[in-house]
Amino acid sequence: MDSSSTKSCGTAACESLANEPLVGAGRPATDTVFYIEKMDCPSEERQIRQRVGQIAGVEALGFDLQQHRLTVTHRLDDMSPVTAALVELGLPGRQEETRTEAFHVPRMDCKNEVAQIRARLGQIAGVEDLHFDLAQRVLTVEHRLPDSVAVIDALAALGMPATPRQAVELPIRSTFHVPKMDCRNEERQVRERLQGMAGIEELEFDLPQRRLTVVHRLPDTAAVVRALTEIGMPPADAQLPAATPGGTAAATLRTDTFRIEKMDCPTEEGLIRKRLGSLDGIDGLDFNLMQRKLTVQHTWPSTCRRRRQ
Repeated sequence: MDSSSTKSCGTAACESLANEPLVGAGRPATDTVFYIEKMDCPSEERQIRQRVGQIAGVEALGFDLQQHRLTVTHRLDDMSPVTAALVELGLPGRQEETRTEAFHVPRMDCKNEVAQIRARLGQIAGVEDLHFDLAQRVLTVEHRLPDSVAVIDALAALGMPATPRQAVELPIRSTFHVPKMDCRNEERQVRERLQGMAGIEELEFDLPQRRLTVVHRLPDTAAVVRALTEIGMPPADAQLPAATPGGTAAATLRTDTFRIEKMDCPTEEGLIRKRLGSLDGIDGLDFNLMQRKLTVQHTWPSTCRRRRQ
């Protein structure tokens, strides 16, 4: 069809509109949120509707006067016309961007806790959406907040302390020798104190060896040491238990970690336990088959002489 067949009313205005593409044609509608400190009453809402509503490409306006937020639904490539219009009205706004942050929440593992979190965080202005991974105990929050303090505080108030998700994929295993931990009652005390601490994922107990393994995503273990000390069970990783009467002074307990490329199944773990477990001076063995790492607690001054045997 040639241009001569195009229909119009014949007026100059109609001819102009017929020849100009619509603003944002073919572009999906987008929501952009502005925080406008001076916007808090219907009069200011009316001014903004009259001025911003006339901008080509603006499709709808949403107002939250209590939170001073304006949501503009539009098909614009550039928000400068909207920003300029708000400045002209004496109601300058700050454009808010949506951020996505993930948090590790150790105590979040069932639908009841999901419901509590949805109810609590849903009341925070600026929280857009929530995504839950109960298996990993990870909460992902889409928000327009300046920082995540309000989210972390709200979770703590629910009894579910959280820490920002670390970039590290695998958690860290730290083992402590706790001389005063040798019965179920003390295990229970340790669990009550450590479980739920932000960053701690799992606790493993070896009561006969008085050994506690903490699986965590903490930058260091200072918080764990403090917590154990507070309940009267300070870890003694630097020292073995006191020497028996008439014996020599306590030897230094050391921890060394080895990467063993060919160690990746329980059979190999069993062979290593059988061989190393019978050596004098070995205080404990900890295996991470996925990472092919063996952690040895011992009282030898060096592991070199044992490697040469």
